[in-house]
Amino acid sequence: MDEEEEIEETTPPVVNGTPEKDDLKEAEDKKYNKILTWILILSFVGIVGVLSFYMFNQSLNKFNDGGFNYDIIKDGKLSFYHTSFVIYDNTKKINYNVYLRTDPRELQKIEFEGEMNKREMLVLNNTDEFGCGGKGVIAIANMVQILNAVKIKAIIDPNATCDSQGRYTIVDIQYGNETMIEQYGPSCYKIYVKDCKILEGTERYVVEVLKDSNVLNETKKSSNSLF
Repeated sequence: MDEEEEIEETTPPVVNGTPEKDDLKEAEDKKYNKILTWILILSFVGIVGVLSFYMFNQSLNKFNDGGFNYDIIKDGKLSFYHTSFVIYDNTKKINYNVYLRTDPRELQKIEFEGEMNKREMLVLNNTDEFGCGGKGVIAIANMVQILNAVKIKAIIDPNATCDSQGRYTIVDIQYGNETMIEQYGPSCYKIYVKDCKILEGTERYVVEVLKDSNVLNETKKSSNSLF
């Protein structure tokens, strides 16, 4: 009887299986947890990478130039440079959108000789015919539309000349050896166009008008009133 009792005391208790199986299950659980941890880490790194790439890509499509915030909009092979500003029609507030065809940062490279001295009336004198694959029509139409938005009445008169008293603005568009803008009177300007870069020339003038107008201050004032 004493021997049997001694044998029973030295035999380890077995609960829910053998010790070897428990050790094997514990090892498998550790391996599974390790794999799961790596999966979670890699998933987190992947999500962060995608978000970082998205934010970086977005930052490339947004920039500020001359106080105006622009974002780049792709439409097939065309790129538009969009900005907006606040205008008031009587008591009605309107967010006016502008879509340039030329990067405004590149427009700054076009020389502007003189200073902006705008008037409420602007006369366009297109002495040369600019077909340029339809660019001429687009350039003039966009220019007139934006000028009208900032309360400058733009008309076309091929017979108009510079007013020495500066009662109105005149803009002559003509071919030149380089695309540039030159002031030659109180409110008289020549936009010289080379190689059919009429969009670049007219948009350079328009951007200068926008910077000189009050629309930027009104836009900032409107944004601040939201907070």
